[in-house]
Amino acid sequence: MSCKTLLLILVLAASLLGCGGDDPAASRSRTMAQIVAVNGVATLSGPLGNYTITKSGTDYIVKDNVGNDGSNTFSNVQSLKFSDVTVSLIIGSKSTTLEPEDLKSLIELYIAFFNRVPDADGLGYWIDQFNAGQSLIQIGNSFYQAAIQFSALTGYSANMSDADFVTVVYKNVLGRSTPDATGLAYWTKSLASGAETRGSLVKSILTSAHTFKGDPTYGYVADLLDNKVTVADKFAVDQGLNYNTPEASITNGMAIAAAVTPTSTSAATKVIDATLVTTPVVTYAGDYTGTYSGTDSGTFSITMSANGSISGSGRSTLDASYSFSIAGSIAAGGTVLLQASGTAGSATFKGSVDSANGKITGTWTNPVFGDVGTFTAQTQRVATTISGIVSIGPVSNATVTAFTVVNGVKATPLASVTTDASGKYTMQIGAYTGPVLLEAVGGSYVDPSSGLVFSLTTVLRASITTVKGANTANITPLTEVIVLNASSGSGGLSSANLAGAGSSIQNQLGFDPVNTTPWDPSQPVSSAATSNSLMYAANLGTVSQYVAENPDKTFPLVLSDFAAYFKTLGTVQSQQVSNSANNYGANSRNVNGLLSTLAPGKLATCSNSLNCFGPGYLPRCPAVPVISCLGSKVPVNGVCVTANTTPVTPNATLTKTWTGPWDWAGPSAAGCPVSDGGTLTMKLTQSGTTFSGSLIAAGLPGIQSANTSTCKITGTTTQTSGNVSGTVNGNNIDFTMNIDGDTLVLKFTGKGTLSGGVLSGSLVRSTGGSGSFNLH
Repeated sequence: MSCKTLLLILVLAASLLGCGGDDPAASRSRTMAQIVAVNGVATLSGPLGNYTITKSGTDYIVKDNVGNDGSNTFSNVQSLKFSDVTVSLIIGSKSTTLEPEDLKSLIELYIAFFNRVPDADGLGYWIDQFNAGQSLIQIGNSFYQAAIQFSALTGYSANMSDADFVTVVYKNVLGRSTPDATGLAYWTKSLASGAETRGSLVKSILTSAHTFKGDPTYGYVADLLDNKVTVADKFAVDQGLNYNTPEASITNGMAIAAAVTPTSTSAATKVIDATLVTTPVVTYAGDYTGTYSGTDSGTFSITMSANGSISGSGRSTLDASYSFSIAGSIAAGGTVLLQASGTAGSATFKGSVDSANGKITGTWTNPVFGDVGTFTAQTQRVATTISGIVSIGPVSNATVTAFTVVNGVKATPLASVTTDASGKYTMQIGAYTGPVLLEAVGGSYVDPSSGLVFSLTTVLRASITTVKGANTANITPLTEVIVLNASSGSGGLSSANLAGAGSSIQNQLGFDPVNTTPWDPSQPVSSAATSNSLMYAANLGTVSQYVAENPDKTFPLVLSDFAAYFKTLGTVQSQQVSNSANNYGANSRNVNGLLSTLAPGKLATCSNSLNCFGPGYLPRCPAVPVISCLGSKVPVNGVCVTANTTPVTPNATLTKTWTGPWDWAGPSAAGCPVSDGGTLTMKLTQSGTTFSGSLIAAGLPGIQSANTSTCKITGTTTQTSGNVSGTVNGNNIDFTMNIDGDTLVLKFTGKGTLSGGVLSGSLVRSTGGSGSFNLH
């Protein structure tokens, strides 16, 4: 619905809170998702951060990196509406229809009446009204009428006194919760006499505030106002953002404005970048080389970073002595603004990027000499890939997501993939170069110290300080430790912090956890295993053993303990971690005897170096480790537990699809002896100690029809479906299974054990006969 169809007061309120003019033209996506834009608005199902937005000519390509929207190309659209925000695609061009000072005055009215940043569509509506002839004072009066409709959020009301009105304006404009007596008396008198309306008074106070610029006592007032305008311009104009409800526009917009100080906009900018960073800027990141021509000509090269900043240099071909530096930025939608500075003055380059071919085109001017011309630049796009493995043991079906890192903070998602059955993944992230944070969660793995299958419910992370071309990044508890220790320092996930934390743990372990691939402890050690890959697996086994010996600690707390261990040796964690390393080697449930494979060769020789796995790990390097417990704990089944207790065995995790052979022998429905078998597939979901799911069975016994006199099989159903449900206790399961036969339901009961990622056991049919299954 257009704002023009609403009653006047609703027009005012809605326009302030995000309802702008709609283009009646609709467009249709031209890709398989077939999302249709209605009245110039394309509606997507997920939050903005899940998508990559690319401008190609006059079209916009919107790719869903997480959900089911696919890739859509939109023409003639004004807005992209996501589940959290709406992005205006026209506010940038609309803002240029005003003089910069008039645009600034409109933004200041939002600050004065709401102490918030404007949303793009609301600002666009008032730009249209100003261009249609409304004065700033008239618009200010309209703002006040709209503000009182949301009194609980804005602080304005229809019945408030003049003194209360002035107090709110002082708070929003001047950053002062209590006005001075002289100022309060002056402004309330102006309202009482009719010299000012509430709309015009706000404009007068704004004008007055700017007169304090540079004042040693009150200069902060003008600085605060200017900084709020800067942040508001970034949010509404540069990024074109709108919240999707009036209440969200006010509350979130106020939160961003409240983060601004007279001396800094960084906190407010981080709020925007961390939660609402638009993805087009990331899409354009890379190195570009180009030429310019006109009344002067030359060459230049620039680098676009992930946060939108641009730097570079160039040189004139007409005058070889003239060189210049370049600085600038790229805004949402691909608009490029560059400033070239050199011995011949400054030139301004304005253009846009076509991300489909990585080309920038635009115009340039040098007002000092009256030079003008055009320019082009091209990036050599080398596809950036990241590959690796997610492992405690290898985690299958985990979701791995790559994010950009801006100012040490996780920012925009780049891509998301799922690991294969071996825990491996490979993702493409376009031409992006720069720092990346990887997160992995979900899926399941065979626990090294118990052989049980667990779900990965805690996010594991790894980081690469700079990605370009082909990159390797394994994601394990040890790479999570690097991220934990880096993020605890000033600057967060800065390149320096990550390099320091990574170097520290690498020096202690003797290998790089990010680039070294750990051996799969569920597989027999072969000649393909390197010393570092085996040592890596032993370290991950130590984490698993530590979890088993500390059942009172959650997995995040365990990771914190290991972070403390690697950060500060000699702590309590040092002794506990070292002890778990020893006990993992002695644990009879150590899958495939990884450490006994290393001993006595590798374990015996390491006694001449620091130790086996890092400072404190197995300092004596025994050829045959023996369980050793700290304090009053005693060894039980390979785990140190408190005396007179038994180790807590976590329940196996069954949530996944299991497939493998099964067989059965017994009487058919007609009483004839039958033996049969085939493939059984169960898709299970577990909740606590119970599980259930669906199944498909091939080669089913008892579905055949038979001649009772000869017991000759005359027909068979080779595949059918059914359901299964049961309970789990540790790694033991009990279940019932119902299979749909031709004329009856076949009922089975079964018992099984989960070990080493294999679910196997026996089953019995209710009418007689027995069988077995072996699923993985």
